[in-house]
Amino acid sequence: MIEKLMKGKKNIFIGTGISYKDNPAEAGKEAVEMALKNSQSQKPEFVIIFASAKKYGTEEKMNLLAKAVDTYLTSINQNIKWVGASSKKEISNYGYTEGSVVAMVINSPYVHFGVGVGQNVTKNSLKAGEQAAENAISNVKLDSYLDPYLHFQAIKTQKVGDILRMKPYFFMTLFPGVTKKYLPQDSQVLKGITNIVGAHPLFGGDAADDWTLTQTFTIANGVVYKDAVVIACIVSNLQFNVGVKHGYERTNMVMVVTKAKGGVIYELNNKPAAQEYARLTNVAVEELRKDVIPTLSRNPMGMPDSQGEYWLNFPYAVVEKDALAFYEPIAEGTALFIMKANNQQIVDAAKTAIQNATNNLKEIEGLIVLSCSARLIALGKDIEKEYALIKKVVKDKPFIGFSCYAEHATVPSGSVQKHAYTFVTLGLTNKLISD
Repeated sequence: MIEKLMKGKKNIFIGTGISYKDNPAEAGKEAVEMALKNSQSQKPEFVIIFASAKKYGTEEKMNLLAKAVDTYLTSINQNIKWVGASSKKEISNYGYTEGSVVAMVINSPYVHFGVGVGQNVTKNSLKAGEQAAENAISNVKLDSYLDPYLHFQAIKTQKVGDILRMKPYFFMTLFPGVTKKYLPQDSQVLKGITNIVGAHPLFGGDAADDWTLTQTFTIANGVVYKDAVVIACIVSNLQFNVGVKHGYERTNMVMVVTKAKGGVIYELNNKPAAQEYARLTNVAVEELRKDVIPTLSRNPMGMPDSQGEYWLNFPYAVVEKDALAFYEPIAEGTALFIMKANNQQIVDAAKTAIQNATNNLKEIEGLIVLSCSARLIALGKDIEKEYALIKKVVKDKPFIGFSCYAEHATVPSGSVQKHAYTFVTLGLTNKLISD
């Protein structure tokens, strides 16, 4: 009987909206109203907001925006769950925009959401990750009849290999971004999350500002945070995939960390770190001392995983004695490879990530995308090619995202990692796990 009722039905409703209004309260409400209308749903269950730090990046404006959005949403559904973050650029069906608020509304009886917050991340990143994960999973309300039935049907009808790959639980993560006073310890936050939930698909990013590095914001259920991790725990009876790719390839130039303490590398290949990196990338060390980012956008550093994939890492500055300062600790003996890519390879990475996220999902209904803000520097005007590629692949389906300060994603090897210069996406589908 249930199978007959579900067959041929639209199982998920997704819509996106945008606003450029100067008034933050009006902008937030307008974006959500548009998203709800475009979703063709009467009652939203989950909402995502990304708001321009350039236009709304003060605590007062963010609070006005969040309060207006929450008041509107709770007037429709008192149990609504929603998350958000400040952004460098906003990404949606309406373009790569700046000075806007973008929103996505999701509604499905087959997907359940819980939102958790872990505060004081600057003091204890590990604990903040654990706290957010615990709060998120305790906030999820399951259907005690429908959920077990769909899982039973999936086991009954699917091959063993498909059952093993079927993971109905995943997490969306939004962390505070780097500022002049705060260096993120995302790896510790991610460790805290996995301490609680184990190995499950995860994707997300660090909140951003307008390259001022003064303050970023995360939002959960109408509350704006300056120092908190926000996690959405999503239990899905619909199929989904995560895609992650950066487009850079390894060169034969390798640097071994020969002297380091915490996140500061003093020597690479037994030479002052900045000098050795400058030599291998053929730039003057004086350029690195002024600003390391332009060189890193061309030649970031790659670290191999167990499957031979290289994931990117980078220092944020040259410090005393030509040492390189990183956001995360790097152990002595670590091999760092010089990576390279041209603009087309970087753009094509977005296509590959989307293809991976939509692989074997025949009824794609929407995408959530996170593109590192450093890709804006690396690509320049070619960032429009990245957007055109998304539109070509997704066509008329709704999508939302933002330019973030770092990315988080589960990689093919199964580990959860912080990323840089990377494109991360989640594909949402209409297809039940039992189909």
